Amino acid sequence: MEPTEKTPLKNENKAKLLLFIQSFSELFQSSRNLFYLLGIGFIETLGILSVLTGLSIYLSSVKNLSDLHTGLIIASYGLSQFIYSLFLGSLIDVHGIKKSLVLGNCSALLGLILLSLIKNTYLQVSFLLTFISLGASVVLPCLKLGIKEYTNDKARSLGYSMLLIILFGGGALAGILIDIMLTVGGRNEATFTLIFYSGTALMSTSTLLSLFIAEIQGKKPDQTSWTITKEVLRDIVFWKFMVLTLLLVVVKSMFNHITITLPLYMNREIEDGAHFGIMLAIHKVTMVVFIPLLTGLVYFFNPYTLLMIGGFISALSVVPLLVESSYLSVIVFVVVVSLAESLYAPRLIDYTLSIAPTGKEGTFLAIASSPMSMGTIIAGLLGGSLLENLCPSHGPSNCSLMWGIIGLIALLMPILMLVFRVFLEVHPKELIKLV
Repeated sequence: MEPTEKTPLKNENKAKLLLFIQSFSELFQSSRNLFYLLGIGFIETLGILSVLTGLSIYLSSVKNLSDLHTGLIIASYGLSQFIYSLFLGSLIDVHGIKKSLVLGNCSALLGLILLSLIKNTYLQVSFLLTFISLGASVVLPCLKLGIKEYTNDKARSLGYSMLLIILFGGGALAGILIDIMLTVGGRNEATFTLIFYSGTALMSTSTLLSLFIAEIQGKKPDQTSWTITKEVLRDIVFWKFMVLTLLLVVVKSMFNHITITLPLYMNREIEDGAHFGIMLAIHKVTMVVFIPLLTGLVYFFNPYTLLMIGGFISALSVVPLLVESSYLSVIVFVVVVSLAESLYAPRLIDYTLSIAPTGKEGTFLAIASSPMSMGTIIAGLLGGSLLENLCPSHGPSNCSLMWGIIGLIALLMPILMLVFRVFLEVHPKELIKLV
């Protein structure tokens, strides 16, 4: 008689699959506030990325800034988001999701209005680093925390994945629209002014929609923002997660290279006026397809393992660009990066909120996630420097070496995550003291 020892395992896997399928039903029965939240995420992302997607082209082609100066400005944008997240982290816990969303949207809206009306380069950069960056750094944690508040336990992981699908869907549409507008209107001030006005209109819609969100009716903390922040900063779990996040920053920077380094690389190595917006759209569409498909893996692997696997895949994505410079190699690179991010990005949100102390989720989420904005800093500084020295617009170049360096740096991070896993991974039993 054949042994039947595998039957319990098969039944367990079948039960996990059924739980995953059931989570779709649970998600669609959630509060309407969830769908307002997802709408805000889509429109706000479309508005912000409509501006940021072509930023490196705008600064280099229209404002005639060098690669290094362009990289420094983009890096400064990431640094400003890091600072705002650090100091405004407790805003959500103290004032709630709705007020924080309205504040963040209004700040970004003001920045986009000023960016559209005033053409002085220094002032435009200041608007980018203040109002727009502040707004984006406040809105994103609100969206993530809102998923936790407006869904139940069974639908939560799928809710995080759905949020990212919405965000990347907005990014895909932004890439397509920017590519069309630059192709039809040309790379000039008039075209970018139209882009800025479009971003302003979208942000206005996002701001209005945020007014319809119902505030969570719960006990507000009786502590000040600074007291909440200090308590989070004193916790050992927070610092474990912060180290892990710093490692993931470098992995995350691979995505930032798609919007910062790739457009200039394509213009120089493939053709002048290369369709980088289409590449960005491919990235986002791939994310939209793979995120729901890979969400089911949470029932078979823990979040830390999925973060590591995603890191390895992301680092290896540069291999096609080492072989040749063509649309095909760029597409393969973008698809592989997208696959990796589909694997680790939703699970990072899962992992973050699962270890956050009760009542301080907003503060923990904002502060612990603040280093992720440093991916923009790394990509801006590293990309700008490597473009200027290895892949310049004129003279001899070695662009494949540039991508090799980027890939090797990224590969080191998941290796460190694997080596130091025993010290960095937080298990549920370590969370008892946080409740």
